[in-house]
Amino acid sequence: MKNKHLNWLYQELPKLIEENIISKNTSQEIREYYNLDDKRNKEQNLLLIFSILGAVLIGSGIILLLAHNWAQLTRLIRTIIIFTGLVGAQSLAAWVLLKRRKSISWREGSATFLTFIVGSAIALIGQTYNLPADLNNFLLTWMLLSLPLVYLMETTIPAVIYLAGISWWGIITGSQFSLLIWLLAALIIPYYIKQISVNKRSRKVSILSWALGLTGIITISVTLDLYNSKLALWRLIYLNYFVVLYLLGQELELKTKVFRGAGLIGTYIVMYQLGSFTKLGYFKGKELLEGNLTVYFLIFLLWAVIAYLLIRNFNYKKKNRLLIGVAPIVLLLGALFSQFFAVSLIIYNAYLLLIGLGILLIGLELEIMKLSNLGVLLIALQIVGRFFLLDISFVWRGIVFLLVGIGFLVANLIINRQLKE
Repeated sequence: MKNKHLNWLYQELPKLIEENIISKNTSQEIREYYNLDDKRNKEQNLLLIFSILGAVLIGSGIILLLAHNWAQLTRLIRTIIIFTGLVGAQSLAAWVLLKRRKSISWREGSATFLTFIVGSAIALIGQTYNLPADLNNFLLTWMLLSLPLVYLMETTIPAVIYLAGISWWGIITGSQFSLLIWLLAALIIPYYIKQISVNKRSRKVSILSWALGLTGIITISVTLDLYNSKLALWRLIYLNYFVVLYLLGQELELKTKVFRGAGLIGTYIVMYQLGSFTKLGYFKGKELLEGNLTVYFLIFLLWAVIAYLLIRNFNYKKKNRLLIGVAPIVLLLGALFSQFFAVSLIIYNAYLLLIGLGILLIGLELEIMKLSNLGVLLIALQIVGRFFLLDISFVWRGIVFLLVGIGFLVANLIINRQLKE
């Protein structure tokens, strides 16, 4: 089908849904059949990239030109330049809202440009009037002034800049005030929920999912570092967080498996590390009792979210997702036997093998080759990785590597043949 016909069909689908001629599911199937979303997304992505790059480069160019001649300008001229830049950027954003509101590239470009102009204006005003230089206050003020742009213009790049800014602020603050990062991060959640309700398969949702996932890691790190939490508590909380990401990704079923992938990888890494301890540096379960009230509140909050998501999965008969969901229970079970080094290692390593086997079986059941291969790969990593803990010669290690590699190829052939049948 020609591009002009595809464009016409793309425009007609929403009308057909409004008239109840076709359902949303049918519309999505038509889009996937003709690859409408992929074709339009490629075009829109290119326009979006150019508009954002243009806004960043123009903003940077203006800042550099001003910085070069700034010392030679009078205070009055500096003030006029600053407010002229702000008025100009705001006028451009207002024009976009009135005339180009439906254009994602125009909205993203103008909002990104205004975001940088706001930050530049704050910095230049501070320099002009010799205000105390404080990076913490600068970042916090800049981000709070930029946040309304996210909702007013429905833009994603300023939202990502905002999340990056508050993460930086939280890292360098280093006081009780840094706990405000939880509230600051939560301010972007309504925008994220709205984008999911509009189209959870959009690139906006994918980008925001990555940004929110990383912000969550930094937010937890800021909290734990503030209270000098023990290493065992760090592992427990991060494991809880990764499990939440995994279950949330399964619940939302986004186009890009951001949460599912990050949750699975994070969970596996934490458990893999627990199962790799030597006798001299084994997991100390008693450290779980040496935390702060705020840290325990965070743990129970994450447990409540996990319990809620697990109950939903169980009610909808999605029991295959429970495998990752029980990871915190496995960690605590191993902690109970932490004085018995061998028992803890057996628990953690058995669970890791169970994860690999479970993913393999799920891949076979759903007939997804990539998922089956991932399960085989995790099992192979478990066997090979644990082999380094044994004090044996390189010859035997080489033989084991060969056997595991051959087993991997044979399993891949068997899986491929089974899926084709």
